[in-house]
Amino acid sequence: EYEEQVKALKSEIKALDQELFCIDTARQTIQSLAQEIHEDFGGQLCREASRIMEEITGNARRFYVNPDLKVSVDNSRTLVPMDRLSKGTVEQMHVALRLSASELVFGSEEMPVILDDTFAFYDDGRLKAFLRWLSEKRAGQAILMTCQHRECDMLDGLNVDYNYVNLEA
Repeated sequence: EYEEQVKALKSEIKALDQELFCIDTARQTIQSLAQEIHEDFGGQLCREASRIMEEITGNARRFYVNPDLKVSVDNSRTLVPMDRLSKGTVEQMHVALRLSASELVFGSEEMPVILDDTFAFYDDGRLKAFLRWLSEKRAGQAILMTCQHRECDMLDGLNVDYNYVNLEA
């Protein structure tokens, strides 16, 4: 009876060792694929986001995303982590990264962009530069949701044609 239990336990250990081997192989494969995706897509994403930021701000700064998906920006002297930048700059970077990802995923297909209170931390200069860029450089529909009227004033000042919908009315 004990010999049968030992035999059954050895069989179970062998099955568990095989399962552990499969799990470890899958983990290694996922890590390898994640690294390849980071190297390929991460580089493209940073280049595209850097291009968009330069078009909007006029400043040539490179974005970097490390394997842990931490974003830094090159300020021409050193790499600055995103969490050490002003809220307005971080929001600009988020928008640039989102638009870059959209362009990389959808290519030249005109997909709408939806921005919900994205500009809360933008000063007037940043907002004007972004809205000008959005109206001149980006094709496709842009839906801007906000609780302020500042965006409309800026779009009017830029002589941009837009549709205004007030959800409170």
